[in-house]
Amino acid sequence: MAKKRKKPKPKPKRPPTPAKFPIGTLVRVTAGTSDPNFLDIPIGGWCGIIIEVEEGPGSASYLIEWDRRTLDAMHPVYRNRCERDGLELESMWLDENDIEADTGEAVPIEQPTQIVTRPLRMNDPEDRIRAILGVTSDDPLPEVNEENLRKYHEYLNEKLTFPFPARYEEETGPFQSRQHRLTVTSLHDPDDCDEEEGLLCEALEGDDELEIPLVQIEAASGPNRRLVEDYAYWFVNWPSEGREEAALVHAPGSEVVYDADREMEPSNAWPLFTSFLKTGLMGGFYGTVLGAALASLEGAFVGARTGAILLGVGGGYLGTRTGEMIGVMNRVRQGHWFGGILGVALGALSGGMVGVMLMASLKALLGGLLGGVLGWFLPVKERSFWAINGMIAGAMLGVLAQAWLHAADEAYSGMVTGGIAGAIAGPVLFLTMIVIMVALDAHRS
Repeated sequence: MAKKRKKPKPKPKRPPTPAKFPIGTLVRVTAGTSDPNFLDIPIGGWCGIIIEVEEGPGSASYLIEWDRRTLDAMHPVYRNRCERDGLELESMWLDENDIEADTGEAVPIEQPTQIVTRPLRMNDPEDRIRAILGVTSDDPLPEVNEENLRKYHEYLNEKLTFPFPARYEEETGPFQSRQHRLTVTSLHDPDDCDEEEGLLCEALEGDDELEIPLVQIEAASGPNRRLVEDYAYWFVNWPSEGREEAALVHAPGSEVVYDADREMEPSNAWPLFTSFLKTGLMGGFYGTVLGAALASLEGAFVGARTGAILLGVGGGYLGTRTGEMIGVMNRVRQGHWFGGILGVALGALSGGMVGVMLMASLKALLGGLLGGVLGWFLPVKERSFWAINGMIAGAMLGVLAQAWLHAADEAYSGMVTGGIAGAIAGPVLFLTMIVIMVALDAHRS
């Protein structure tokens, strides 16, 4: 979504005066006026209609919607800059002193005589990509095609340090994934790369040799991480026209093209239902333990409140930073807000339980140790994953045991109330995460 132009700053120490031009007035920009955002772009002679007025100290400001003749005469560099910075092309806020009534006389539309191109900023990912692909700050980022992929391959092959550790996320179901740890050994030959998958890399997972699109991996740390992230940012957000159209075929709300000769498979909502069921069970377990502790253990409320505040603040900070990074990768301006809200919620939930565990430290410690040992010796591949989850579940059961031994009647009442509340809150939080993901996609710039 394009940003509206900023209104001119009001001039101080001048009393407000009534607007000279009402809404609906045809106006043109006076000769010698420059765009407030780009001083090397003259806009004298631009014509349009006033669609909004704001009175201010000294003089009024006007939002002007340009006419077709003005839009057709706009310089290509100006168009590129508006696209680059997310600014509206069709309208602009101007001060009253910069416009005059349009009498219908065909005055010439001024054109720039000396374009001043802004130097590329290496702290901006889009400018770093422009430098790689050989364009200026006044040019839009080039789309992903074979020629640009070769340029990027040549650059990365020179700058990346091989081998390097990386992670690869494999989707195993709706909102479910499995993480693989890889060692990337080299980039694949550019002749074998295409616009669909982009650059390919060769990697090792243990003794297994893999060939994975570079856009799907995340370098562990160091300069390689930023290089790979910049490439993924470009590849995902500037697809070629053909790849973009192919993606739209499967986009929500778009017209889906069906193959008449292919038998359609019925949709399966079971994985989503099981995800809601799992979050309900986990929320119920969390609520049962927390409710029992708050109802029966002395000091549990203070511990839960303190832990929720501390970890909520920390989770909000980490969520904001993570959301900001995801926002940059996906061109989402509000990413830090979504990440911060989610971070506060998850941090507060975790902190509340941690605070309660500290009030029942001995039982929680014994339960955590027992759960961790049991999880480690389960006959599964991901033993560390189950050991960590076993420690958490065991510590929570230890808190529940402490609450029950201390005051069984109060603990039982808290278990029922907390279990019901948690079973409802779990799916609600899961649904909120889905809404945030949809909102992130809808708010892409």
